[in-house]
Amino acid sequence: MSETEPNRYLWAIPTGEPFDQKAPGTLVAGRYNVINSSIWEDTTPEQVPFIPEFLPEISHPYMRLYPQRLHIPQVFGFCQLDPRGTNLVMLLDQIPFDLKEKNLYPSLKTKWKKATPIRKLYWLWQILNLWEPLNRQGVASSLLDPDNLRIQGWRIWLKELSTSSPNLIGLEQLGRVWQDLLEHGGLSEPLLTQLSELVKQMQTGDSVTVTTALNSILLQQAAQSPLSLEVGAATDTGPRYDHNEDTCYPLPDDLGDTGTTDSPLIPYLTLICDGIGGHEGGEIASQLAVQTVKQNILSFLNELPSQSHLLLPEQVIDRLKDCIKEANQLITTENDGQGRSARQRMGSTLVMGLQFPQNVGLTSPSHELYLAHVGDSRAYWMTHDYCQLLTVDDDVAGREVRLARALLQESSQRPDANALTQALGTRDSEYLRPTVQRFIIEEDGLLLLCSDGLSDNDCIERNWQEYIMPVLEGKISVLEAAKSLVDLANEYNGHDNVSVLLTRCSMTTQQLPSKEIYPLTHPLTTTALTTHVSPITGSSLTGENSIFFQSGDTLLLPKTRQSFVQFFKPLVWGLGVLGVVFLLFIFLINKPELKIHESNSSSPTTATPNAYPGNN
Repeated sequence: MSETEPNRYLWAIPTGEPFDQKAPGTLVAGRYNVINSSIWEDTTPEQVPFIPEFLPEISHPYMRLYPQRLHIPQVFGFCQLDPRGTNLVMLLDQIPFDLKEKNLYPSLKTKWKKATPIRKLYWLWQILNLWEPLNRQGVASSLLDPDNLRIQGWRIWLKELSTSSPNLIGLEQLGRVWQDLLEHGGLSEPLLTQLSELVKQMQTGDSVTVTTALNSILLQQAAQSPLSLEVGAATDTGPRYDHNEDTCYPLPDDLGDTGTTDSPLIPYLTLICDGIGGHEGGEIASQLAVQTVKQNILSFLNELPSQSHLLLPEQVIDRLKDCIKEANQLITTENDGQGRSARQRMGSTLVMGLQFPQNVGLTSPSHELYLAHVGDSRAYWMTHDYCQLLTVDDDVAGREVRLARALLQESSQRPDANALTQALGTRDSEYLRPTVQRFIIEEDGLLLLCSDGLSDNDCIERNWQEYIMPVLEGKISVLEAAKSLVDLANEYNGHDNVSVLLTRCSMTTQQLPSKEIYPLTHPLTTTALTTHVSPITGSSLTGENSIFFQSGDTLLLPKTRQSFVQFFKPLVWGLGVLGVVFLLFIFLINKPELKIHESNSSSPTTATPNAYPGNN
């Protein structure tokens, strides 16, 4: 287990006049070791860097684009080159730096010719999606320099932001850059023709038409490759608690022991909701959120066979946001109905992965992956070469950066830095802002969803190779890997419940080593939506003995906690009234020979309620 502070390599940018180039090996300000003229190594990464009272304007676009940090570096701090502090160097963190090669990742133009067609298209898609947010900040010219666009596998990663053209830039200028890329070759004649026509459309400045056309080409190309998914899950209360406020889907019980499943949601949907620590009823909130989202996603997927056209990413994103907001409103209504306020309100985070299997007009289902999150539960993508954090926490530290109030190195020192700025159940849905992103699966890798019981304290970033490489190499199954990550979380952090969902995505036809493999031709049926009531126990994973009952796809919450009874008291009364009506009906038609028989009912009964334990 790695406990040392990882090396931090920074990109040095003058805030005013260019500074004198420093020779490699020079130690600047007693702290920064010069690797080359612009790459400096921080020799004391545990220390907060110098941050001026008033941040230079050159730093503001980086801060406001914090939600795009997957593609854009962030300001780490500044370095004073003279005692008066008039010659400031801005230092960028999260730069496209290859730790193995000790240099920047290759440029887009360098990697273009030998890349696969789907990867080329995916790069263009990412650039097009960055165009609007960068244009709003006056830095869209950053996308016009192919040398500034660096490549880490599928990922477009900017070296820095350019402020040379602060005014809005037309799409036709980006089209000219793309035309130059097309002339570098490496494309089949049909694909080259399609992209050349796309570049012509860019001259009109119609971004909607261009985006729609590029999306269609991208999905058609992706659908030509096979895709298999394999899911593993594990969750645990952690060493400090006797109950689990995390709820996740699927669990090993959902996956089955034989590699088969009746659920039409597997392997498409993975979902973790973490009841907020310190908020009464977090366990209830996370369970309600998971069940509500599951129902809504199932309805959405069952609509796909009737679709006559491809759904655009914006349409899918809007639908997923609605699913999340409906879960939020359910929890919010329960909070309001019980008069809960402030920290008494129950709430939950959410992170969800949905492999969206639409196949209208395609040779096989598309390789789209939608990630949604609210709060600080996270999603990572991992391959043999890298571990990429795909989500941005909804916390106070990040909010201060996004509003250009403070750098992350400064805001993370606040006592409330990790406090959430939003979670399900804490406010009406009109004020909730779920983040939903669309990715394309075009390489072998692992998608990791987890609660903060695992991700806190950079646990994943420091240990991913030791725990993830064995599953990537086929030495262990995804289920074994998920369990090992739970053990890691309990040892490395140990302060919270922990949930882990691992999805191995394979672009090859090679048989994967473990059983839970589901090709994307898995039929979307409603066989799981029956009226049969069967018990599902999670005791083997959670250490609890609570029994849940699943009727169709509706969860009847455990009956041993007072809050649960309060939720469903109206339901119990309603069933009672219906029972009386039914008995009266029987009495009227069989009055002379009425007999009363005792029978076991499948409806849940309530035991003496225990006090619901508050969260710590």
